[in-house]
Amino acid sequence: MDRITRYEKNGIFPGKQLILSHESSSRPLDPVLVEAIIREYLM
Repeated sequence: MDRITRYEKNGIFPGKQLILSHESSSRPLDPVLVEAIIREYLM
């Protein structure tokens, strides 16, 4: 959370200039979802 707060203080906001993702051993990163997010926000 500290990192996100630092981004926001510098004008970088999640969902606008910053795409967030997370993963764990029980919930690995889904490459299909990542691609969909990239297409939605960057293309």
